[in-house]
Amino acid sequence: MQITTAEERVFVFKEQISQEQSEGRAWGRKIDAFGAFTKMASFLQKPKDDDFEMIYKEHRYQPFWHVVCRATYDYERKSSFVIAVTKAEVKSVTIEGAEHQVEAQRVTVSGIEHCREDLTQQEFVDGISAAQRRTA
Repeated sequence: MQITTAEERVFVFKEQISQEQSEGRAWGRKIDAFGAFTKMASFLQKPKDDDFEMIYKEHRYQPFWHVVCRATYDYERKSSFVIAVTKAEVKSVTIEGAEHQVEAQRVTVSGIEHCREDLTQQEFVDGISAAQRRTA
């Protein structure tokens, strides 16, 4: 078995939205930030923009792991192969020098299957909560 671990690297992705856009979104949802009671009270009296003040903002990096696994399995296994015999008068069949009896118009031959499986799986794992999100 061979296990290879890639060199650890750190990447910073380009921002999806600017700080001004995120502030605009936050300002647009200011009533939602204070829960159901504030929403109900806002029907009685609409809050004004100067009723709210932004006192804190941050640019935060969210750590995560991108894990890619590849596995290749080479193996052999014994198997039986059924061959249909179409003529009712056939009582036995010789295959590669070995004679096989016909039963219910079939011949069963033992053999070895030579197999190879290549598997790939990748996951994104949150660096704080360890929650996984599998991709393919």
